[in-house]
Amino acid sequence: MPRRQARFAARARLFANEPLSPDELEKAGGDPQMVRVLFLAHCTREKGLFAAAQAVLAANQILAARQSPVRMKLFAAGSFVINEEKAEFDQLLKNPEFNAAVNYLGFVSGAEKECALREADLFCFPTRYIGENQPVNLIEAMAFGLPIVTTRWRSLPEMLPPDYPGLVDSQSPEQVAAALIRLMSERSGETARENFLGRFTIEGHLGNLARAFHSLETAIPAGPPVAQNSQTAAPHNI
Repeated sequence: MPRRQARFAARARLFANEPLSPDELEKAGGDPQMVRVLFLAHCTREKGLFAAAQAVLAANQILAARQSPVRMKLFAAGSFVINEEKAEFDQLLKNPEFNAAVNYLGFVSGAEKECALREADLFCFPTRYIGENQPVNLIEAMAFGLPIVTTRWRSLPEMLPPDYPGLVDSQSPEQVAAALIRLMSERSGETARENFLGRFTIEGHLGNLARAFHSLETAIPAGPPVAQNSQTAAPHNI
């Protein structure tokens, strides 16, 4: 979080066309002008990979038009599950502009995954996956204090604070790009981390389960003893 806060403060200076001292640059990781956007999920169109990539391209065009020194780069982590989509993504990477704005990390786990989450500035997950419920990647992003851009889709808005500004209606690259630009200048991640600590820790989860089980125990009244059914009683001699 201190590193992310330093990068956020440095970007604010860059937006204001103010120079950064060598100490500020060092605390911000040396490249605060590069906003690292992380996508971490199955690499499919439904999960939002292509929307995230096109949104980063659109955001960079907007920033360039504003003559801002800040640019975004998408770091996509995960496995492809549809061969045709993998081929389409590989073809897009042959475009120099796309290749400069998107870095495919492949499947990551352990230390590599932790590094990707720690070094990211934003998390982008514009999913429309039909089976989405409570995706672990959003919980992980909040645990690392990452501002999140995601869709108003199924239960996802319920995972975030009320009136959260990073929610978009669809996979429209224009909507996602606008949300990314807004968040990178408004949020450094404290709210995301607080939301995780308040709602998604393992201790809190187990406590909620215990309370739910206890409420069931106390809610079911003890009824009168069940009378024996005459049809199931011991048969009489005929």
